[in-house]
Amino acid sequence: FVPGEGQAGVGKQGIPAYCEAFKITPEELEPWFVQVDNVPLFTSDLEVSVFIATYQGFQPEVVIVDTFATATAGMDENSSLTSALLTGNGAAALILRGLGGPTLVIVDHEGKDATKKVRGHSGKLGNVGFAIQATRNKAAKTATLTVTKMRDGPADFSVYYEVAEGQGGVPVTRRASRSGRGSQGCH
Repeated sequence: FVPGEGQAGVGKQGIPAYCEAFKITPEELEPWFVQVDNVPLFTSDLEVSVFIATYQGFQPEVVIVDTFATATAGMDENSSLTSALLTGNGAAALILRGLGGPTLVIVDHEGKDATKKVRGHSGKLGNVGFAIQATRNKAAKTATLTVTKMRDGPADFSVYYEVAEGQGGVPVTRRASRSGRGSQGCH
């Protein structure tokens, strides 16, 4: 997990809440989870190379970069140069190849108009293998993940979660039935 936002909260609140909800200890989670201190700038060949060299031995199955804006700090998010970082020869692909092909999840934000999907250059969505929109309904304590793009596969389906408060009030999700879904809202 490469948190560019809320790094301190992950270790102090997020991990304990997750462990409590799934009845495991932090020690049991440790072989499966690494929190990275700094998001590598996708525009820096050196930072991307150091990131790969540092975490190659871990052989992750999933790498989550939170957020694309942090990984591209200083760039114009409306530029095609920014969305090019997600192409087959961009920083994202270098990380994928360098770490042995894990699923790479890059968290991005919607613009002010949610109907326009992620903010920034339109090429972003064209350059990714899949896109999932996360929404929540605070009042109903539900979260919905909707697959809006799946290269070479089905899209436009949702998975639903119930959100319970974990340790320290941190939300923890559990898979819910379709009837457990809430209305759409920005997550």
